[in-house]
Amino acid sequence: MEVYIWFPTDNIADMNSEQINNFVREINIIVKRIWFEKGTRLLYENNNLEDLMLCLETKGEEEHIGTIDFETLILSTLYTADAQFVRDNKNECIYKLWDFYSQKITNDFPNILKYYVNKLISNSGNKCLFLNFRNAFDYNRSIIPIFKDCSNDNTLPKFVHIVQTNKFTETDQWLIDNRLTRNYNRSDTRHIENHPNYRRGKSPIIGGEGGKTNLENLLPSALCDNFKKDLIAYDEATSRYVWYEYENDNPQNQYHGYHLVKPNTHVQDLEAEKKIPIEVLEIIKYRKEINFQ
Repeated sequence: MEVYIWFPTDNIADMNSEQINNFVREINIIVKRIWFEKGTRLLYENNNLEDLMLCLETKGEEEHIGTIDFETLILSTLYTADAQFVRDNKNECIYKLWDFYSQKITNDFPNILKYYVNKLISNSGNKCLFLNFRNAFDYNRSIIPIFKDCSNDNTLPKFVHIVQTNKFTETDQWLIDNRLTRNYNRSDTRHIENHPNYRRGKSPIIGGEGGKTNLENLLPSALCDNFKKDLIAYDEATSRYVWYEYENDNPQNQYHGYHLVKPNTHVQDLEAEKKIPIEVLEIIKYRKEINFQ
């Protein structure tokens, strides 16, 4: 999966300090959320990011607040689309957007969408998303229709329907819906206390066999660990974290899970919880916050 992000730069000057902090926090969370999704890349356009940084730096000085803490994060986890742009020789190709409401064809759209179009045309098996953060590009339909036509190409013009989201919740759900399906190994009994196959000392599943249903339901929303192999979730029903172990390369994309608790007592296993990346804890906290808004 590939996510193409477009940052807003026009209305930042009108934000107060609270709005700026919320804005920066959401960008941080979104970038981390995509980074902790296995097999997913987040791409940006250099000029757009530079404009955003300049706006935030100016606003930060005015409000006397720090707004650039996420710059290192962005530059270390995003991929620049400019470096990979498919250049059309001698401008022999054109890209046009169909605007339904004005009923006209226009050139007015972010340049990064050309890369999105080329990627889908070259490989229809790719899953791509345009993260139009806070509607930075003013186009209020869920699908953006763009066509590409080349004078040196004997094929017909190609239409691409670009799927867009504009905030964390929609992007989070898109990643869940479009990734390779995860499967939970219900037959694993190594973590079921009092079961003949239970391996003494292993982290247990709270609720025994009955607790597996809960873990299976949490699996789609689980986040990757630092190595993008195992997964982590938070179980609201037990107020405990869950760890899912990936069962090596297999066509089932299968995991088995258990709670990060001590055997028998089921108190928090604080030592085991240290394996959870700080960024994953932030994302889980953010999800919980927005669910109560």
